[in-house]
Amino acid sequence: AWADVGVTDRLPWEIYVNSRGARFVAEDTPSIHTRETALLAQPDCRFWIVFDESIARKSPPLVVGWSAAKTMAAFATQPTFHRAGSADALAAKAGIERSGLTASISDYNSAVAAGHDALGRRFLPEPIAHPPFYAIRCQGTSAGSCAGIAVGKGLRVIDAENEPIPNLFAAGEILGSGQLMGQAFCGGMMVTPALTFGRILGQEILQ
Repeated sequence: AWADVGVTDRLPWEIYVNSRGARFVAEDTPSIHTRETALLAQPDCRFWIVFDESIARKSPPLVVGWSAAKTMAAFATQPTFHRAGSADALAAKAGIERSGLTASISDYNSAVAAGHDALGRRFLPEPIAHPPFYAIRCQGTSAGSCAGIAVGKGLRVIDAENEPIPNLFAAGEILGSGQLMGQAFCGGMMVTPALTFGRILGQEILQ
């Protein structure tokens, strides 16, 4: 999940690229919402964390709850962890567009040298230039459903003609998070509506 590579405990030494090899967000932005919204616009809601041998040796452990040694060992066993002697070979192994990845690495290295990143990234510790190169594929997931059962007045479930179905009511997460949170995921946001709508539904049924 995106939160596992957040910047609250560890600033990112790596870059994040999509399947076209393009960076799509300032990796060190502290806003989870900004990073999640950026990820939603990427093909298949997927991205890769890309770095080199120098970063692997110098940076704090990347994966939450794993030591650096355990992370590096995963490149020999995990199908979403890839290592190669060149950026071109890494792109082929990981399923990333070659020209896009090499361009992103080159542009990022230039940003490190200049001290200014076009995406607004501020933490620029060192270039990605020392083979072997590494990529970890990450997949965006949803913890809940945006869609849900449609209800009308009094939380009565409605049919395809927007007519209430007799004696059928709905409240809580079954209504879908999209009606309450839009395209953002906010931890705990389903709890209060569930309690509130549950109370409203109880009052409705008792009438």
